[in-house]
Amino acid sequence: PQFVVLASLAYLSQHDNEVTQVMISKLSGIDVMTVSQILSLLEKRGFVERKEHSRDTRAKAVLLNEKGSEILQKAVPLVEQIDEVFFGKLNSDEAQFKHLLGRLHEA
Repeated sequence: PQFVVLASLAYLSQHDNEVTQVMISKLSGIDVMTVSQILSLLEKRGFVERKEHSRDTRAKAVLLNEKGSEILQKAVPLVEQIDEVFFGKLNSDEAQFKHLLGRLHEA
């Protein structure tokens, strides 16, 4: 879940410079309370920072800092390798199904 939250934050940050945990929750499919707990852990480890949100006083903006970006860049190739090992064993029908699921997720 930590990787998913970091990756979701990185993606959302490309489109909005004030990402909230609700936005991360919606993109990742992880409930808001769990995202909050994961963000607290990631903040303690120095991968993300939280600051006041300029438009919503109830929300905090979540920022992926340099350390978080570096760890994400290292993690992505490893996750892709694991994904290839896991999904590489699928037959062509299952691979097509995976592809379609990915397209649905992107939509």
